[in-house]
Amino acid sequence: MVRAVEQIARYGAGAGGFIEAVDFPAFVSGLVQGVFQAIVDASIAQMEAYAELVDSVAKSVDEFTRDHVSGEQARASLLERHPELFEPARGCRRPPCLRLRRGRKTPKPPA
Repeated sequence: MVRAVEQIARYGAGAGGFIEAVDFPAFVSGLVQGVFQAIVDASIAQMEAYAELVDSVAKSVDEFTRDHVSGEQARASLLERHPELFEPARGCRRPPCLRLRRGRKTPKPPA
């Protein structure tokens, strides 16, 4: 037990020299500043991402559609959702091309 206490005292004395050699106050100061800067940088990145999200939400339907939905996707969706109205057209250069099913009239837009 006495030997263990002697070893602790010897290591403790050596640690004091290590702290002085490292300039502990400057180390801690740099650590705190680094952590603070990382938090600020992460907050800025989150705010920029949020601003981009709000900008996307604020777009008109036409702008959003133009930016995120191709004509092919729109036609495929119409064919999938309204097979009673549309059928694939033959001889089309850019499938899927659609046409109204025979016997169907062009639907009137909602009032």
